[in-house]
Amino acid sequence: MAGNQQTSRPTPDDRRSPQRCQPCRGRKRNCDEVQPTCTFCARDNLVCQWPDTIASSNAPQLRHGRKSRRDLSRGRQATPALVGISVSVFTASSMRTLSRLFSHFTQYGPMWMSIGPGGRRQTCFLSQLVPIAMQSPPVLSCIFAAAATDLAKYNGGKDDLEVFALEMHSRALGEVNGAVSQEIIGETLAGVDGRSDALLLAVLLLCFHESHNFSDNTRLIPHLNAAATLAWRCLQWPPANVDLRNFLIDLFCYFFALAAFSHGESLLSEAASQVFARVLAASEQDDMLLLGPGQQLLSVIFRVSTLAMHAPTALEYKSRRFELLRAERNLQYWQVSDPTAREALRIPTVPCNGPAGGLSHHGSSRDDDHDDAGPDRMRIFEIYRLACLLFVRRTLYPHAPLCGADMQEIISSVIAQVNLLPESSPANGVLVWPLVVVGVCSLDDVHQRAITARLRSIYRTWRSDILRRNIEFLWAHWKRLRCARRNRHSAGLGPACRSPGDNGHHACCAGGGAGNFTFQGLGFPTILV
Repeated sequence: MAGNQQTSRPTPDDRRSPQRCQPCRGRKRNCDEVQPTCTFCARDNLVCQWPDTIASSNAPQLRHGRKSRRDLSRGRQATPALVGISVSVFTASSMRTLSRLFSHFTQYGPMWMSIGPGGRRQTCFLSQLVPIAMQSPPVLSCIFAAAATDLAKYNGGKDDLEVFALEMHSRALGEVNGAVSQEIIGETLAGVDGRSDALLLAVLLLCFHESHNFSDNTRLIPHLNAAATLAWRCLQWPPANVDLRNFLIDLFCYFFALAAFSHGESLLSEAASQVFARVLAASEQDDMLLLGPGQQLLSVIFRVSTLAMHAPTALEYKSRRFELLRAERNLQYWQVSDPTAREALRIPTVPCNGPAGGLSHHGSSRDDDHDDAGPDRMRIFEIYRLACLLFVRRTLYPHAPLCGADMQEIISSVIAQVNLLPESSPANGVLVWPLVVVGVCSLDDVHQRAITARLRSIYRTWRSDILRRNIEFLWAHWKRLRCARRNRHSAGLGPACRSPGDNGHHACCAGGGAGNFTFQGLGFPTILV
């Protein structure tokens, strides 16, 4: 307050100036307009954002502002934690406010971070999160930041709520940075009492927060690189809580593998490679809260993304091809004939040929008798398995025609499994990667409409900009595919391919054009989490 009194009183023109940063605008005070961080934000340790940055990062809120207000009565927008919260509540971090934030996160966070609609899986998630949050201020601050931003998003983007969310996010970043510095200094004591696990959980919650509410890759990638280093450091110490450690490694593998697929060149993969190697070397793999028995699939995605990141030399080409062929064979061997059948809840054992293969799975050590998400669990596994198989084959055979019968059969199988998931299934939260991977290879209008409809349905619930941007990306990609096929037909290079299985596919899709692509060259706009 003393600092504010010493500054000159802003004139009406200053207060109306559009050049003020967002925190100063929300607090209705003058701003010295020093970029990238003004004096007031630097003093108060706030994230200094400017009108042009806010406009670009909040595109969906600005574009769909009126619709979001109309839709507050649909989906999960009008949450119990949101009802009754007035603007004045957010003027200070009262105990009542923090309690509502924590209630909002614990009620709706598990809907994304586990594939079960409730019961044992949601209880398992909360049993790992709540005790560590009560003992670790950085973890608790990250929970408050994620919940505050989520509530501000669903409440029509009011300035005071956004400012409050920015303050909570700045507080969380400050506490996590301080904890990281202490861990680096006190390295010899880092793993004694589980502080490393708590810090890794805080960083992963920041990853959840960024991917849930934003699509700016520059916000998420630094957290992922920090998580890779922390995860490797955690594995150097015996876990104080085995279940918590497994939960953290599951979350890390999910985020990092999918980020490596689309933005691997921006990641620090050395530490992550050691984490994935340690995971693959484990004698048994528990079911993931996110993907069921899909941890090995994430390892395949990460490894294939790493192999495809750089063009191999003549000596490396044969070794890389052999590894990709082995991954393709193992993915075919993991086929589940009926994901809803009780006997299909176990994955067959596959021989592991060294650390590079690492595709063995010995079943789940958890009791499935009271699992309320068994069918969804196996459908998600099957969807990821088929999308991963498509990814491996496209990496092995980049010039193969998209309308080949084998590729379109995989796409049809994925769409069939997606259609079996209820539209409001909690498993929707982890469907972005397989839907985009399959959508990129899709030529059938029916498949494209099904993919678009599911992504729109997920967007109506989560309102993540990642979904909107990927819908636009797929539309543009499908338009290029149609134009390339028409151009080849009009140039007399062959008959147009009217269906995925007709005999003219080699003429219209093979060799050049939009159909001749690799995933690594597509330039995905977001990380597909």
